[in-house]
Amino acid sequence: MTDGWYRNIRLATLVGLLLILVFFLLLPPKLSSQTLWIGPYNLQADLAIREEDQQRGLQFHLPLDDGEAMLFVLPQQKKLCMWMKYTFMPLSVAFIRSDGMIVNMADMYPLSTKKHCAKEEVRYALEVPLGWFDDRGIGSGMVVRRNDGVRFD
Repeated sequence: MTDGWYRNIRLATLVGLLLILVFFLLLPPKLSSQTLWIGPYNLQADLAIREEDQQRGLQFHLPLDDGEAMLFVLPQQKKLCMWMKYTFMPLSVAFIRSDGMIVNMADMYPLSTKKHCAKEEVRYALEVPLGWFDDRGIGSGMVVRRNDGVRFD
């Protein structure tokens, strides 16, 4: 009887360790971040530069706090569309040209496959908590700057 009990304990321990390993393997890597400024407002943005980071985006991510964002950095300007499949928090997105100018913005809702597209070719997309731009009067035509005050160019 005790042999079966020990076997069950060993099996449960092995399964537990495998689950912990799988959990850590599925965690997204820590991205580098940068402070961005739009007018007097700043954001701490994780930088999605690699294609796999851009594909993952904020999917399965915990909700963003006020002042947190994700900046998608494309290798060159192109027509860009975003969607919310597997993203559990509502977001607002700003589509930004290579010179830092916001082209247009959209509000996006959780788990939607509706595409939200830039009105022209852009180099960046900035995702923030839903309403962050509206609450601060940020709109198309405004310029996003890096922490050092330099425009993207």
